[in-house]
Formats: sequence, C-alpha cells, structure tokens
Amino acid sequence: MTKALKIIFAAAAAVVFTGVAGAALFEPLFRFTEVSGDVRVFRPGAAESVPAVNLHAYPYGSRVVVPKWDGKPKSPRPIARINMSDLHKLAITGGSDLTIMDAAAKPLDNKIVEIRSGNAQFTVNVSTVKTGDVEKDREIEDGINALVVRLPNDITVTRITDKCAISVAREGENSNMRLLSESETMTVAGPQFNISPFKRNSEIEIQGHRDFTRITGVSGDFTCVVERGVDDEEQVKFRKNTIVKIWRSYAKIGGKMAVAVMIVMPNGKLSSYAFLEGQQVVVGTAEIQTSDASAGDGGAGFNFGTGSDTGDDDPFGSDGGSSSGFDFDFNMW
Repeated sequence: MTKALKIIFAAAAAVVFTGVAGAALFEPLFRFTEVSGDVRVFRPGAAESVPAVNLHAYPYGSRVVVPKWDGKPKSPRPIARINMSDLHKLAITGGSDLTIMDAAAKPLDNKIVEIRSGNAQFTVNVSTVKTGDVEKDREIEDGINALVVRLPNDITVTRITDKCAISVAREGENSNMRLLSESETMTVAGPQFNISPFKRNSEIEIQGHRDFTRITGVSGDFTCVVERGVDDEEQVKFRKNTIVKIWRSYAKIGGKMAVAVMIVMPNGKLSSYAFLEGQQVVVGTAEIQTSDASAGDGGAGFNFGTGSDTGDDDPFGSDGGSSSGFDFDFNMW
C-alpha cells in the first residue's frame, strides 16, 4: 500500500469515527486553497521539504515555509492560504515559518499553530453567543478555545474568533511581535502578564527575549494584568503609547527568579516595582541584587527607581525596536 493511500485511509477512518462520536471541529488533514511562490511543506519527521500543492491536504504536525518575495516586478508575491476547517482559515505571506499541529488532549477538536517568524492572518467563524443552555454554552466555549497560537518567548494567543493578524520578526534571541484583533474574546498571555480580553480593533507590539519583555499599546483600550509576586496583580489600563517593561533574572540568595516591572503611561507618568518569586513586592523601588552571571543581558541589576526611565537596561534602546512595516490586511480572504 502506498504512503498516499495510507493517508487517505487514515483520513477516512477519522471521518467515520467523528461521525459516530459527533462532528469534529477540524478536518482530519489541513488543505491548501491557494499557493503562490515556492511554498514548502515539511511533513512530520521529514528532514526534506516538498512543494505545497494547491487543493492538496497535508497531515497535522507539518511545517509550512513561505519564502520572502524577491522584489522583482514579474515575480509573484509568495502566499499560502490554508483551511483547517470551513470555520478555521489561515493566510500566510512571504517570510513565514510555522507549524500546524494537533493538541495532545483532543486532537480532533483542538489545534496549535506555532509561529516562528512571518505574517499570519486567522479567520475563525465560530459562535460566541451564549444561549443559557448549559450543554450548548459548553460547546460554544469549546469552539472559542479550539485554536491556540504559540509565539516566541512563551507567549500564547487563545480564544481567537473573527479575525486576527500576527507578525513575528526575529533577530538573534530578540523577537518583535505585533498583534491586531477584530475579536472580542481573544487572550494574549506571557510570562508575568495576561491580556484578557484583547478587545476588538486593538493592536500591540511585544518585544524582547527570555529575560525581557516590552509591551507597547498601538491602538485600542484594554487591560493588561501584570504579576506582583504574592500581592494583588497590577491592573494596567492600556491605550496608545502605554508601555509595560518586565525584566527577569535570578537572585544571588536562593536562586529565585527576580522580576522588575516598569509601567509608562501615555502622559509620561512612571511607576515601578520588583519582587522575588513567591514573595511580596518591593514597594517604592525596583532594587533587587541579582547574580553577576546575568550582567548585561537586559535583566540584571534592577536598580531603577520610580522617578526616571533612562532606558539603560532596555536592550532595544529608546525605539524599542519598532516594527514599522508590518502589513495587516483583513481583506485577504
């Protein structure tokens, strides 16, 4: 039996199974609905890629790579459009590298898209209207939670409905991400912060690496919750030009993670605090002595106060590594 026939029979078996147990949210294989340029697919476990073929289906766990446009007027702009179901669609433009995979717990009903770099636009047409019926509302919640997007530096995007666009640019250890949402349900979470929900027509930049995160409001109004050790969380009301900076390192004593936070409001008002993991916040200052080994990595020597922001510990400098040039186009579908 050929490999192609095995895949077809496996897909057919999955369809039969889901017909008995109830309709799955996703198709057994994802399918390209448009391919332009030399789009490549690495099937699960494969070291070599194959060309992506329009209207062909591929197994979950596959990596999709869309090359950058060469800039020549007669060359087509690379793009790939993918259907994971009639309700879950994905458009990827040039310079993108991502993997589409099953979630471990419920692979037929939950998928994960891991974006390493590039531009991805999601369209998710699931119901968000609650009925008051417990069983039906549980199904609605399942639909809202069906898709997870993983980004660099342990940042995740969940509860995607309607449309959202995500760009990821990487330079060494640093990642520069930009997120734009048309959803009222979407959640963005990372180490020491959570935005839930990330409201409709909101846009943010998230920059940094393992030891540093900078969140900048581009548009919209929403709340970002930031950890304060064992104390009550900080509620930061975001709008354009609101900035939250988070540094991480490890203390000399006990090896606990030390976290320092600076909040810059659009009017220039500053506040800062720091804490050791599992302990109360250090009020009125952000001074925590960290290990010498972490010096110079953007997360060491938390010694700024609440009165000024020199940017000395910011690895991106005063610009924060602006991501101007990301192109979001919700009309791609």
